[in-house]
Order: sequence, then C-alpha cells, then structure tokens
Amino acid sequence: GGRKNLRSNMAEKGEKEEEGVELEMVQKALDYALMHGLVVRPKVGQCKDNVRQGMALQMPFALLPTLYPSRTFQQVCQVEPIFHRLVYRMSQDLSYLTTALASTSQSDVFTRKMVTIALQASELRSREPHRRPSGFLGLWRSDYMIQENPSNPTLLKACLIEYNTISVSFPGLSPKVAGLHQYLVNSFKPAELNDAILPANNSTEKFVTAMYKAFELYRDPTALVLFVVQPEERNLYDQKLLSTGLEARGVRTMRVGLGDIASHGVVDGKGRLLYADFPVAVVYFRAGYTPDDYPTEAEWKGRQMVEESNCIACPNVATFLVGSKKVQQLWATSGVLEKYLDAQEVRAVTACFVPIYSLDAREYSSTEEFEALLATFREHPEKYVLKPQREGGGNNFYDNALSDALDRMTNEELAGYIMMERIFPVTYSATHVADGAAQKLLSSGELGIYGALVADDSQDPPPLWHSEACGYLMRTKVVSNAEGGVSAGFAVLDSIALTE
Repeated sequence: GGRKNLRSNMAEKGEKEEEGVELEMVQKALDYALMHGLVVRPKVGQCKDNVRQGMALQMPFALLPTLYPSRTFQQVCQVEPIFHRLVYRMSQDLSYLTTALASTSQSDVFTRKMVTIALQASELRSREPHRRPSGFLGLWRSDYMIQENPSNPTLLKACLIEYNTISVSFPGLSPKVAGLHQYLVNSFKPAELNDAILPANNSTEKFVTAMYKAFELYRDPTALVLFVVQPEERNLYDQKLLSTGLEARGVRTMRVGLGDIASHGVVDGKGRLLYADFPVAVVYFRAGYTPDDYPTEAEWKGRQMVEESNCIACPNVATFLVGSKKVQQLWATSGVLEKYLDAQEVRAVTACFVPIYSLDAREYSSTEEFEALLATFREHPEKYVLKPQREGGGNNFYDNALSDALDRMTNEELAGYIMMERIFPVTYSATHVADGAAQKLLSSGELGIYGALVADDSQDPPPLWHSEACGYLMRTKVVSNAEGGVSAGFAVLDSIALTE
C-alpha cells in the first residue's frame, strides 16, 4: 500500500518538526541530484542560449522510493528474456510483419514508409550479402502497471502497457535515483521503509556492456558508434552516460541528427556506412520514432542509409515495427505468439496482458460485429484507452475525448489506432520534487524493465546470444494524469523498495 507520512514515528512531536525534517530531506536530495548528475538541460527560453548549453537542472524525482511487491518484480524480470526471443524472431519474419501491418500502412504514411525501407533493404541484402550486419543489438524496455483485483485486493497483477523497442529513455539516470534514495534512507531512516529492500539498479553498466559486445561483432576497433538524437534534446545527460561508458572502453562515439547522416555519411562499395570518413559499427537511435523526427526527405534518406549498410542498427526498422501498437495488439490474438514461442513461454508472457482490440473494420467478420464493439466503447469510455500506433507520450484518448474521437474518425482513420482496456493502477501518496519545490500528491507508478539482446547474426542459430534483464525504471505520476512521460513533464523519476 500507500506510504505513511515521512518518518511517521515523529508525528506526535507535532507537524512542525516533521515539516522541518522533510525540508531538510528535500534540500539534501536536491544537492545530491546536482552532485551526482541526476539532471536535465533547461528548456529553451528558460535562460540565454549560450548559458543554457552549459547548464543543468535537477530531473524531477520522487523524494522516497515506492513500495513494490517483491514477487511481482521477480516475475517481470524473469519474463523479460522471453520477450527478447519473441521480438527477435518476429523482427526476422519480415513477410509476417508486412502482412500484419498492411492495414496500418494504408492509414498511416509513417508506418508505410518504414515498411518500404525494411523491404527494400532486405531485397538489397539478398542481392548484396556484404550489406548484411554482422550482429543484432536490442536495447528495450517493457512497461508495467500494477492493478488491484477488485474481488481480491491482495491479488496484484502486473499489466503490460507496452513493449518499447526504440529509444528507451533513462537507462543512464535510473541508477542515480536509486543511489539518491539509498542515501536518503540511510540518512533519515524513514519508518515505513524499515523492512523494505532497495534492489540494485545497474541499467547503465548493462546497456554499455551490450553496446560494447555489439561493437566488437563489427570487428573494426577504429569504427564509430553514432548516437542519433533529436535537436535541442534536454535529456542528453542520460544519453551521455552511455556514450561516456563506451568511451571509457576505448570506443569513439558521435552525436548526430538523422539529416547529418544523409549529408556527411556515405555507404561504400563494401556496404559499410562511413561517417566523416570513419566506418560506423553501431547506430543507436534516441530519435527517429515519430514523424516529427522526419521534417524533410534528408532524414528519411539518413534512416535508409543506416538500414542499407552493414552497421548494427539499434533498432533496425523491422525491430522498430515489432514495437508498434498494432503488432502488440496481435500478440494478444490467438495463434500469433505460438508461431515464435513454446507453450510455457506463451503462458508466462500472456499472464501480464490486458485485452487489446483492433479498430480495423476489415478484421471483423461483419460490419455489425465491429459496430457492436464500437458501441461498447462509446457506452463505457472510462473503461478504455484509445492509442495510436506510434511511440512517445501525449497521443492517447481517454473518457469523453475517446467518445468524441470515435464519433469524429472515419473507419479508415480508426484503423490506425487500437483500443486497450484501461488499467486502474494501485495508488499511493508520494512527494514529487520538481523545479526545486516538493509537493505531496496522490500518485500511481509505472515500472519499466530494461532488457538487452546481442546476437551474432552471421550464423543461424546465433552462436552469441547475450540476453538479460538490465535493471529497471520507475516512474511515479500524478493520478489525475493519464500519460507517463518524464521528459514530457507528466511524471517524476523514482525507484522501488521491495516488500514481501
């Protein structure tokens, strides 16, 4: 359950003293965050641009860790490598992916362009095998919420919200929040955390290790690792914790935009991507997952060059497409998972699913069946969430906005969305620290499990198969806010304290 008041054993001595303790804790936490790089760059316009380049503010965080059931945490960590097998095998099955995304491609230009790039690159590789990458790198995250069972409140279910296959954020900063919380718990010994265990979180180190293993598969120590980033990226310190980790192992890294690859890059006769005359071993995408990242044809050309060269793209386009909402809706359809996993693995994965529905009228046996389903959604919009195919927070419809969208959209437009049963997560009181101020708010949490997969693609089956859960991300958000992004300003970074 919920958090008791901070250091509740002091309550009898009057609220004043407790407030004093909390203020001291907040101040120490703010100092710690700056000292240890739990930071983000100020927004554009927050200060002069030349000053802004060298400035950092504390990343919004929760003051103390959130209590989390140990059994549930172990369950989601154990299922992670099964997702790796699923995503990897699906990404190799381009014919199934293109069929699965046919309707989405019709209604969504962005998906259509991505599918085209994947197909063209695949065709090119079968003609010119030297363009085949020597390895596969996946840096992923599965996001869960815990839902209470209304009929049995002690039964908690971890519900998968989505599986992210591109640009998973905060592998750099998550361990820093865990460090902050360990420091505060040691210093202040809050009573409600007496029996809880703060698990280690080594997401940064694990991601760097996986990236380095992929780099080694390229077999050229002079090669670069490119970090593809968005312009004016505020969360760059999180990204730089990975690049400095690689640099510490002797790997040269560069931060570039998708358009830069088109203007400064070239694919040579050996199928290598060269950037500023250096061969590129790995291209790690922290951009390129939304249409906004492709304002001109140059960005599309950059994405295509990466895909058509022998560098290891993280992710390649097929793996990116496996992360689309449509494919994840198909996971919940009978027979799909069975193509890629054995019966025991299917059970483990589906244990955390919530019902998801296709909104493509053509996938239903009759118009009546589809209309009846839409009627259910209109009748109870509070029970569902309408999600578009693409990544990034801020695109979902809830409650009345959901009904309005259903009334407004054509069947053609609806096919680009999926409907998901809404998860009503366990709530608790948490102190959010943002912009230097602390506020106690009714909150709910979203736990992400990081995962890394490195496979040696030169042979089948891959001789190298490095697959593991890589620590976690905890985000705590205000209950009145349905979206979960931290950089988008909806949530705070958090860590967990495990309880029986």
